[in-house]
Amino acid sequence: MPKSPFALGRVAAVGRHDLSRAIAVSFWLSAQVPTAENAMSTTLISSSEIPWWKEPTKDQWTAWIAAWLGWTLDAFDFTIFLLIMAPIAESFHVPLIEVTAVFTVTLWLPLVGAVGSGWLADRIGRKTPWRTSGCR
Repeated sequence: MPKSPFALGRVAAVGRHDLSRAIAVSFWLSAQVPTAENAMSTTLISSSEIPWWKEPTKDQWTAWIAAWLGWTLDAFDFTIFLLIMAPIAESFHVPLIEVTAVFTVTLWLPLVGAVGSGWLADRIGRKTPWRTSGCR
């Protein structure tokens, strides 16, 4: 029997559904569940001893804050345009529907470019689409 239930999952994914394998996996999983006797031995420090914010190191906090700021500010430039669509339409004397159409195209083109670049990279290799995209 494999050491991991994931190996059995790959076999099941290709169409070999066998009841004895399913029983073996459930037995393997039940054997891995900690019981009351060994549950405390796997816990290094109780959650009441160290507050959650003191567990990560300074470098881990710095990485988390950088990732959070990147995620937060990722679409800020586009979001700010959504907040000022009406003044943009008034400034350029165009209907609001035309401004929203431009923003819609702006949202769809990265998806189209990513799909097109992936397709092209599958056909001719990854180097050429990367170089032609401006990422030199």
